[in-house]
Amino acid sequence: MTWYLSASVTSDDVTGAYQAFGSTSQAVSYVNLNNSGTNDLTAPGTAPSWTAAGGWSFTSDVYLATGDITITHETSVLFSVSDLDYTGLHYAYGFYNSATVAHQALITDVPAKRFAFSVGNSGASYNTSTTSGIFAITQDGIYYNGNLVTSVTTASTSFSASANVFIGATNLLGTPVYSLSGKIQFMAFYNRNITAEEIKVLTSNINLLFWVPGGNGAKAINESIGKITSMAAAKETAKAEAKRTY
Repeated sequence: MTWYLSASVTSDDVTGAYQAFGSTSQAVSYVNLNNSGTNDLTAPGTAPSWTAAGGWSFTSDVYLATGDITITHETSVLFSVSDLDYTGLHYAYGFYNSATVAHQALITDVPAKRFAFSVGNSGASYNTSTTSGIFAITQDGIYYNGNLVTSVTTASTSFSASANVFIGATNLLGTPVYSLSGKIQFMAFYNRNITAEEIKVLTSNINLLFWVPGGNGAKAINESIGKITSMAAAKETAKAEAKRTY
């Protein structure tokens, strides 16, 4: 399974796809899975810490860069996060050239805990205090764990820009600002508007990877198997007791 693709989302739709969770090394986690060697991530400053079980961990002044990619008002972004801290201003990813040429996702407690984004001169905000989940940003709004939770009321005017998008901060005219406080496991950029049904499939793909052997999910699977085995054994015991009773 290629988590960033589906039956209708092809490799031609993908600008960059990056996987920190379950990666064999930090260097491998920087590779653009859709087109290795093109827009592989770099760490211009301090690199995030990394573990296969948790992904990239970001704190102040820590970020990654995609190199120049084409971002438009139709660009969609899919990513998984955990351990978010809402105190202050933090960006999961972004670039900002002007009030009409920008694409970024904000986690903040100003004026209340919320997840917000801006695409060009449009945007939306989702009031939440969740510290983990799978988000998608499209020109339609914010998706959380596969569901549209906030819709855009007015679409952005058209724009297209060659942008060095930062992950774990936003690129404000070449300077990383408002670093993320939290972890990122998966990140993918798409060159078109990904539909609601496609978001559901892609979200499901990522969820399945959290359950593969070798990652954190292995324990969960083993625990589930253990519960199923115990339930089966309990049923057999109940049948045996019933036979002895009657």
